[in-house]
Amino acid sequence: MIGYLKGRVVHKDDWEVILECGGVGYELTATTMAIRNLPDTGGQGELFVHFSAGENGTSLFGFASLQERQLFRLLLSVSSVGPKGAIALLSSLGVDALIQNIATGNSIPLTKAKGVGKKIAERVVLELKERITDIWSVPTPASTPGAPAQTPANSAVRDALDALVQLGYRRPDAAEVLAAVPRYTELDSENLIREALRRLR
Repeated sequence: MIGYLKGRVVHKDDWEVILECGGVGYELTATTMAIRNLPDTGGQGELFVHFSAGENGTSLFGFASLQERQLFRLLLSVSSVGPKGAIALLSSLGVDALIQNIATGNSIPLTKAKGVGKKIAERVVLELKERITDIWSVPTPASTPGAPAQTPANSAVRDALDALVQLGYRRPDAAEVLAAVPRYTELDSENLIREALRRLR
């Protein structure tokens, strides 16, 4: 498995990079930050790499840092988020803003990423909010100017998701059902669980 590449930049554009390493040219889809940090064509550059193998063949994705790659892999764990969507989210917001918005339950900025709609953005926040705060130290909303305050609705959604998981449902399935409940951010946890169970049966 390829985890890191260092070599001569043969080509780079808004989304793709070709690095020549040991006489072999590796083509990677990369984040905006990764491409921005690379030198011009002919210079020596380096990227952290995620290797992906699927039905359509193998692909390489490039990142500016290990943290950026870690967040990319975390995004891939969300149902309906593929590599292109994860790259778009990282490129649109950057690591710090993406972590902050997910941790504070603010899905709106995520919809600015290419190909990421309201439902997918809400699902990312719903499925990753606790995992993000477990992995990274995130400033509280009170200490971050302009960040949205924690609302009872966010807490209710989190409690409902935990309850459904304890009942034996897979977390991605439970998160998807909760996100499909009409006006789910306005309901308390009891009503959320009731609506979700009705849809899961």
